Amino acid sequence: MGAWSICSTVALGICGGVFGLIFVLFYIAYLIGIPIASIVIGALYLDDCPLQRLIPVYLIVSGVLGPVFGIFERCRSALCTVETAPGQRETIPNAYGYCGYFTAILLGLVWTGLFILGNVLVYGTYDVVSSNSTSVEYCHPTAYYFTFWSITSFYILLGFSLVVFSCCFAVGICYALMAKE
Repeated sequence: MGAWSICSTVALGICGGVFGLIFVLFYIAYLIGIPIASIVIGALYLDDCPLQRLIPVYLIVSGVLGPVFGIFERCRSALCTVETAPGQRETIPNAYGYCGYFTAILLGLVWTGLFILGNVLVYGTYDVVSSNSTSVEYCHPTAYYFTFWSITSFYILLGFSLVVFSCCFAVGICYALMAKE
């Protein structure tokens, strides 16, 4: 095993561990922290956004729907697998049924539609939002900017994930080419 191979293995292990830890921490924050904060902020400022009354409602609905979708997917996964032997699990074909698939597709479509609605609500009012509480273009800064940054952070994480995936794919191709030689 050459020095290049040892160094690249160590570097990949360290980078993978660091990026993996960062990804898991952001993932947990997205799964637990943001939905709870969305519900709380949406409820606190429900009547404090005359510019776009639906922004606090969007926060509450997205804060509830996210965990519901996650719980549904975990239940679906649990219902479709069975322990065949100690320590071995097997997926049961078609155990979920058409009703389960239909529900998953419906929840996914609702989630996507809600996300698009949030984009329209927030980015459509970005240029006119005011922090003056007497203005008709007022939206409480906490509610508005929390919504803005939760949507924007999704795009940032999506871009970051695509970059990391692309880098991993490129490293895998390079490693495969080096293994051929």
